[in-house]
Amino acid sequence: MPEMLEQTKIGASKEKVWEILTNFATYKNWSKVITAVNFKNGLAVGNEGTYTCKVWHHNDSYRESPVTITKFESGNTLGWGVQKGCFIDSTWMFTVSDDGSGGCIFQHEMKVYGCFSPMVPTTKWFKYSRPFGLELKARAERA
Repeated sequence: MPEMLEQTKIGASKEKVWEILTNFATYKNWSKVITAVNFKNGLAVGNEGTYTCKVWHHNDSYRESPVTITKFESGNTLGWGVQKGCFIDSTWMFTVSDDGSGGCIFQHEMKVYGCFSPMVPTTKWFKYSRPFGLELKARAERA
């Protein structure tokens, strides 16, 4: 199962970063990786929605996928799962924690699984998801 774990130190408060992370309507203004997220019934485990992100296997185009919130702790953790049947599924987990000096650490974890996951070229799959933390950092530190 291909996995990615990125941590980004951000010079903004945990609360500010969480506010930006969960304000999905603004993603199109600051992120080239994830450009849209919509959970119709708010943020709670089990709620369904969609997200749009850049994908390597479609000529670097954007693709909307259905997602379900798998973990939610307000102010701290947001996780969702993308289910495409048994072929390739993935989970995304975002965590924001204090760094003890007025800033925070943003952690982005992604796992790919399913019967075709051993064939996923990890460097390509994560090519677009890795920069998300840097985009969030730039947005939070400008705010």
